[in-house]
Amino acid sequence: MGGKSAKMKSKVSKPLKVAKTVKKAAPAPKKPNLKKALASKAEPKLSKKETQALSKTKALEVAKKSLQAPTDAFLSKWKPKNESFEAGLDRFLGDLGFAEKERAPLLPDLIEKLYTSMRKEGLSPAIEEQLQERFPKDRVHKLGSIFTMKPKTSIRLNYLKADIAGFSNSLVAQELKMKRSRISPWAFEVGKPEGLKNHPLIDRGVFEIEDEGHQLVSLLSNARPGQRVLDLCANFGNNSLNMSMMMRNKGSLFVYEAEPKRIKMFRERAAKAGIDNFRVLTDGQLGEVKSLDIVMVEAPSSHIGEVSGRPELKWRFHKEELTRLHKLQAALLREGARKLKLGGHLVYATTSLSKSENEGQIEHFLRTSHNSYRLVPIQQYMKDYVMPYVQNYFNFQWDEKLLQSMLETDPFLLLSPDVHGCQGLFVSVIQRTRIST
Repeated sequence: MGGKSAKMKSKVSKPLKVAKTVKKAAPAPKKPNLKKALASKAEPKLSKKETQALSKTKALEVAKKSLQAPTDAFLSKWKPKNESFEAGLDRFLGDLGFAEKERAPLLPDLIEKLYTSMRKEGLSPAIEEQLQERFPKDRVHKLGSIFTMKPKTSIRLNYLKADIAGFSNSLVAQELKMKRSRISPWAFEVGKPEGLKNHPLIDRGVFEIEDEGHQLVSLLSNARPGQRVLDLCANFGNNSLNMSMMMRNKGSLFVYEAEPKRIKMFRERAAKAGIDNFRVLTDGQLGEVKSLDIVMVEAPSSHIGEVSGRPELKWRFHKEELTRLHKLQAALLREGARKLKLGGHLVYATTSLSKSENEGQIEHFLRTSHNSYRLVPIQQYMKDYVMPYVQNYFNFQWDEKLLQSMLETDPFLLLSPDVHGCQGLFVSVIQRTRIST
C-alpha cells in the first residue's frame, strides 16, 4: 500500500505542461474598392413610365434652349407657300415636342424673336413690284426702310367702359406714357408698350391693342344704334367690336367668319368688351340676311401695308397668289353689295397698297353692277358724316394737313406708313342707288 501511494503521489505532484498560445498579428485593413462603393450607392432602377417622363423633361429643356434663337430653325421648317404663319408656328412647336396646351404661352416671346430677326430682311421682289404699281422707285425704297422698323404701338379704348377724356388723365395713361392719336378718335399711342403685357385692363375689356390707322376702317362705316350691320369678313373681330361700340351695343350686328378659331377668339373678346348685340352667322344663315344699312368688307389681301407689323409676309406673299385674291375680293364685293337696302353703304377695305386689289376691284365692280350702285367720294362722305360725328361725340378734329394727306387719293382714302406713321390701308365707300328687278 505504502509503495503504491508513493508512486501515485509522485505522479500527481509532477507539474502539468501548459501549451503557450501565440497571438497572431491582425491583418492590415484592405483598401476600399471604389468601383464597388459607387455601385452600391447607384440610383435605383427607374420604371419604364419614369424613364419616359425623364426623357420628355430633358427633351423639353433642349427644346426651350432652341427657342432662344429660333429664326433659322423655324425658317428651315416653315412652308410659307402652303401654310400660314400661325400654322407654321404651331407645327414648329409641335415638332419640338410641346403639347398643344403648352404652345400658347410660348407664342408671344417666340413671335417677338422671329419678328425682330425677320424685319432685318429686305422686301421680296414680289412685294416691291406691287408697291411700284402706285409709288415711284425712291418711295418704294423709303417704304422698304420703314418696313425694317418695329411699328409703334397703339390701343383702341372701349368708350362703353371708359371715358376718353378721363382716361387721358388717368394714372394708367401716365404710367404707359400714352397720348391721344392724331388719326383715330378712340386711339392712344403707347410710349411704353412693354407695360401692356398681361395688363389687367386688357383682360377687363377696357382697351385692346390695335393699329391706329386700322381703326379708321370701322369709323368710316358710320354705324349707328338700331341699324342692321354685317361684317362679312370678320377675321378676329376688330371691325365688329368697333362697330358694335359705335352702335352703343344696340341694333343688329351680323358677324360672318369661315374660320372657327377666329370666331372663338371674337366671342371671347366681345365678352370682355361687354358687347352682345351680335349674331354669328353660319354659311346657311348668311344667305338669309338682307336689307342692311351697312356692309363691311375688309377683304383678304396681300396685306403689303402691314409688313412692319407682320414681317413674315416677306416670305408668305407670292405673285401667283394674286389671282386667287382678286377672285375672292370680287366675289365678296358682289355678295356684300347685294345685301344692302336702298341707300345703304358698303365699306370696302384692304391692308394692301397695290392698285389691282383696291381701285381695280372697285372700278370692275361698278362697270358690271348695271348702275345699281355709286362710288361715294370719300372727302364728301367724311365731311357729311364722319367729321361731325367725331367732333360732337369725342371732341376730336383732324389736323388740316393730315386730313388732306389722307384724302389725296379722293374718291378713295389711302394711308401709308411713310406719311401717316401707321400701317398702310385703302378704304372705299359704295352706296346702293337702285334695286334691280
